Amino acid sequence: MLYDLVKLRASQLNGCAYCVDMHATDLERRGVATRKIHGLAAWGESPFFEDDERVALAFTETLTGGIGAVDDDLWAEAGRVLGEERRADLIVAVGAINTWNMAGITTHLQPRP
Repeated sequence: MLYDLVKLRASQLNGCAYCVDMHATDLERRGVATRKIHGLAAWGESPFFEDDERVALAFTETLTGGIGAVDDDLWAEAGRVLGEERRADLIVAVGAINTWNMAGITTHLQPRP
């Protein structure tokens, strides 16, 4: 579920309507509470997210904002909370969803009404 939240948050930031719809629907199907899905847009102020989700979402927002270094504190926190392997997986996951968002937006992909 962590990577589904990451995909939805990156898609929200990138403005990919197709991907937002798809990932929100995936989370609903997995039984994630509607309040948590809607609260994702304000995850930093929301009580619905665990430590691993918070660090992954912060990482996602940093990497989705453009290519650049993740600051040392966030890098260390992600390693502590997620472990090195999951932190590496997160970098790949964020890169992949950003690429899919770019493709969806470029091709004007739309969710079904």
